[in-house]
Amino acid sequence: MEMYVSYSWLKELTKTKKSAKDVADLLSLHGATVEHVVVWGEKFEDMVVGEIVEINPHPNANKLKLVVTDIGKKKVQIVCGGANVAIGMKVVVALPGASVVWHGEGDPVVLEETKIRGEESHGMICGASEIFLEKLISHAEKDIADLSHVDAKAGTPLAQALGLDDTVFEIEVTSNRVDVMSMEGVAREVMAIEGKTYDLKKTKAIKAGKEKLKVSVKDAKLCPRYQAVKMDGIEIGPSPDWMQSALFKAGVKSINNIVDVSNYVMLEMGQPLHAFDAAKVDEIVVRNAKESEKLEALDDNTYELDPAMLVIADSQKPIALAGVMGGAPTGISDSTTSVVWEAANFEKYTVRKGARSILLFSESQMRFEKGLSVFSTQRALERAVELTMELAGGEVVSEVVDTYKGTYKPLVYDFDTNDARLFGFEVDVPEAKKYLERLGFEVSGTLKWKIRVPYWRDGDIEDSRDFVEEIVRMYGYHNIEGTIPMGVSEAQADPLFGLRKNLEQYLVGKGFSEMINYSFVGADDLTRAGETVHNAVHVLNPLSVEGEYMRTSLIPSALLSVARNTSHTNSARLFEIANVYHKQEGLPKEELRLVCAIWNAKSKTPLFYDLKGVFGDLLDGYTSVQHEMLHPGRSAEVEGVGIIGEVHPHVLKQFGIEGSVAVCEFSMEGLAANLKARDAFQAIPEFPGVKRDIAFFVDKKVLYKDLENAISGAHDLIAGVELFDIYEGKGVPDSKKSMAFHIEYQDPEKTLSMEEAEAAHKALEKSLKKLGAEVRN
Repeated sequence: MEMYVSYSWLKELTKTKKSAKDVADLLSLHGATVEHVVVWGEKFEDMVVGEIVEINPHPNANKLKLVVTDIGKKKVQIVCGGANVAIGMKVVVALPGASVVWHGEGDPVVLEETKIRGEESHGMICGASEIFLEKLISHAEKDIADLSHVDAKAGTPLAQALGLDDTVFEIEVTSNRVDVMSMEGVAREVMAIEGKTYDLKKTKAIKAGKEKLKVSVKDAKLCPRYQAVKMDGIEIGPSPDWMQSALFKAGVKSINNIVDVSNYVMLEMGQPLHAFDAAKVDEIVVRNAKESEKLEALDDNTYELDPAMLVIADSQKPIALAGVMGGAPTGISDSTTSVVWEAANFEKYTVRKGARSILLFSESQMRFEKGLSVFSTQRALERAVELTMELAGGEVVSEVVDTYKGTYKPLVYDFDTNDARLFGFEVDVPEAKKYLERLGFEVSGTLKWKIRVPYWRDGDIEDSRDFVEEIVRMYGYHNIEGTIPMGVSEAQADPLFGLRKNLEQYLVGKGFSEMINYSFVGADDLTRAGETVHNAVHVLNPLSVEGEYMRTSLIPSALLSVARNTSHTNSARLFEIANVYHKQEGLPKEELRLVCAIWNAKSKTPLFYDLKGVFGDLLDGYTSVQHEMLHPGRSAEVEGVGIIGEVHPHVLKQFGIEGSVAVCEFSMEGLAANLKARDAFQAIPEFPGVKRDIAFFVDKKVLYKDLENAISGAHDLIAGVELFDIYEGKGVPDSKKSMAFHIEYQDPEKTLSMEEAEAAHKALEKSLKKLGAEVRN
């Protein structure tokens, strides 16, 4: 999963004095990998805040206006078609040299001073989508971005005015490190790398009210902890600029102050929250969904639920899918004056299965399904209440509900620092202890430690050996001296690996393009290709019905690729080398296969012969075959390898393909065992040979192959055999045929003498006589 981390926010938390580049390098060397670094200020070069001071009609275009705009040092005329421009309005002015996207579509273009319909335009007044700000500034389609709410003078650089003069890291977070999916988690990493300790931000305890909240959890295993509190006197409105900017840089769109608080706390602390409109919720019940219940979600879609899913419900219906997304009817709106804050912990596998079963994903779901601690809800709820009071007013009017009845017991492991094999290098024990303590672990003991795991790491520390990774990465993998492994056994080469690479090159040389398909197909695809779903491995949680079975054959996927491409080209050659899967006890059996498909709308000859010709240099032994998917009379089988032929017209019709298509599907193991032997390169002989001819009568029943073998094996000096005449008729006995060969004698070590050539020739005559041949003078 990716997380976008603002350097300015990170700097605020860590007080680091290192540059953005140095911080990114340190993170990549010691922990989470920084995949990309985005300098937002560079995106807004040559863009400033402008203030409209005069608007005149364009003399040559009814829909355009001449807008005189103050850009600080001067006033400039800009031709603009925005429907909402008004005198006194603050706008985004992109000056010549700035890079913008016209109407939010296509590639960026660099602006130049120009004339539009005969009038000079010294820049462009931009809409949000034209400068990548659609998640920060909302407006109608033909409107321009209104910055009137921004406290900035005309001429202020846009990045500075919007708080976007910042660098953002795109961090790749591994699935086990949910603690790094928060600003606090990344700050802790940075400070530990710098040799410091991050102190968690203190939150204010919630001063509870007297009102009772009706909350119940039906299965504590699926929801170990559920906390909730009600606040009244809320005033819904836009969030302040600093919060909108922080959310924008994290890739989250600002909605309103309450929704933004929930997202901000999730980004800050890693604990997802949800806010319900309290006026629309009579009680909260955490339970499994009932058969055929539906949820109208915040994404404006309605989802049918099943009993395996965990929901938050009121007295009548589901109002949220636990850990994934809330429901629209109880969501926060402009009329909301009272909210119920939820901070909960849900069982990760239930969240994961529920989200995937209906293909509904969210930032919250991605965190819950990695496994969050039950101890993380309290701080998040306190922070949400604190920010709500600051940004939306209101007060707490209810008790703080907490269904967690147990006592949190941190994980504790023994660790022996004497076991140097775990590290592979000499470890500075006191320094290693400091590494762990800076990450939040509590370490006691001298050489044999007891280590207490902080709550934010109780989801990924599973064994004492996990501490080795923590110590080594803090030390720095790049600081470990490289050594050559001793006693490593020689790797066994995979014979199919080389064959695969050679086949790929061979087929590309024959005009083929490689296709890469999913390993999954739908039941309809299997049926259309003559396969049966009973022999296919069924996927328990398919992403869609088009991918609920593992492939038993590569041909259905190939035909789907052909169907998609026939509308774009009249002819093509495609191939794929991939596994198919056979049902058996336990895990399915995998088999590597090759599939090829060719089609040509203008071909006048059967495509079967074209495809067979591709493999003419590689395979022998074709025999006719009857296969319901292939055209009778234009199909064949190579025993132990696979099938080849033109696809039957009724199958093509099922896939919506017009014309003819030829396919083959070969087992890679079968190919490896049955490929023709290729002639090896032989250098040009250094010494000349002696050429002689020989003619003889031989019985008609004697095969040419037997004669060629007898001649070639008659003497070691025979280097070449060429038949140049065969005759039956006058002068030849009825049961005989006359044959004549060119024979070349050659010694690779020296020039042959006539005596040596004659001796070899006599040996040849003797060998032929054994086959009943009568040598002619």
